[in-house]
Amino acid sequence: MAHSEFPLPSAFTRRVFLYSAASTLLAAPAEPGHALQNDAMRLELHAGPEGVYLASLALNREPGWPGQGFSGNLLPGKADTTLLRSGTAILVEGSGWHGSRMPDPSKVTAGPGWLRLEGIELGPGERPVAREEWSLELGAAGLLWRITRTFVEACRLTADRFPALVLSTQAGRGRYSEIPGFLDTQMCLDGIKGFPVDVSAQWYEVVSPRREQRIHFAPSNLHAKVRLTTGFFSYAKAVADGTASAVTLGAESVDRTRPWKAYERGAVEKQEWSFAPDPAGGSPLDVQLPDRFLNTQLISFAGVYNQWMGWIFGNNPASTPCLHEMGWFPMIHGIQRANPELQQAAEQELAFFARTGVDENGYVMPRWWIQGYYKVPWGNLHDQIPHFILAVYYQAIHNGNREFVRSLMPVVRRVAHYMNSLDTDGDGVVEVPETSGLPKPDRPDVRSNSICAAALPEIGST
Repeated sequence: MAHSEFPLPSAFTRRVFLYSAASTLLAAPAEPGHALQNDAMRLELHAGPEGVYLASLALNREPGWPGQGFSGNLLPGKADTTLLRSGTAILVEGSGWHGSRMPDPSKVTAGPGWLRLEGIELGPGERPVAREEWSLELGAAGLLWRITRTFVEACRLTADRFPALVLSTQAGRGRYSEIPGFLDTQMCLDGIKGFPVDVSAQWYEVVSPRREQRIHFAPSNLHAKVRLTTGFFSYAKAVADGTASAVTLGAESVDRTRPWKAYERGAVEKQEWSFAPDPAGGSPLDVQLPDRFLNTQLISFAGVYNQWMGWIFGNNPASTPCLHEMGWFPMIHGIQRANPELQQAAEQELAFFARTGVDENGYVMPRWWIQGYYKVPWGNLHDQIPHFILAVYYQAIHNGNREFVRSLMPVVRRVAHYMNSLDTDGDGVVEVPETSGLPKPDRPDVRSNSICAAALPEIGST
């Protein structure tokens, strides 16, 4: 599929992509049979009749190395469904889901720092429709993982999943780690939501036609690149009010806005991953301050800044993007080198919220997740309102785009008017409905959930 054949983002209306049928085909995995390891990384590969996939990928950490709190695997320890396996799955028209399998163990060869897998079969057991070859090389510079898929029979696929990287974002003991972040202004949504992947499990995704991605993992500062010859880059996760326990990064070749995709015998598709640990930091701020503690804290802050999901970014991409942090990102632009794509991503974010997340009276929806906007269940949440105004203000200061400001000013004024209208006693402090913002009866010195309207910048003069 040529790049020019991709449908426009406005034309993306994706059908539900169910993985549940495949999960019944693949039993819980046995112990991985192959391993690679060097001073920086280690991985385990499972290859057998019940599936071919990366079973674990981890970093070897030395005491004192940045990100030393990370322990365990980037991948879930028990990948007992197709969705939670770093392998392949295809849905053949007229048949069902088929995962990858290795019927001949002799097709796995190994040497110092490398593994080769040939004859990975996809399709019905008695007659595969495609075969894959995997090459994994682990050297001093990192890991290189190449996948080549060749169709041995003409077929039509209703959906597929190219080999993907499945990440566990939960390190244990309630701590979260290894959040993947990437910047892609071509990311496509289904209106104001992610596209449904598995409705029963509430998995959703965003997709992009861009075939080269650069991915940063925080806090370990592992960097990954993925390059595709065909298809869409995909990011999927389960719905969660908070950090999802697992996410997938990968690709799919079939445009599911259409009924199927035809493949001729001999058709070839390729995918390439490369991973490289970066113990130096990986921060886009690239700062060196005399105060070592402050420098470390600033690089850590930049790590959070890296944790983006396409152009919808919030506290991190595996969590719930919300407006609470939106004002911080344009502020950081003031201490970072100019980046045109970063500025474009911020404008898309703000325009998206202005267009879809502000109601008629000026109230700004507090949170957006992969299923769209929602209000928090514990009561009114109004601190996102000044953050929206602050974000537009700082974005305008840094990029000087008057047309951008002019296009958003009607919404900004509507939001500001709504916020000021909440100041019922005219003292410059906004009272949040149902939490009053007025002195508590038993604590006259404390105000509840109030916002200081007097602190807002004069954005109208920008």
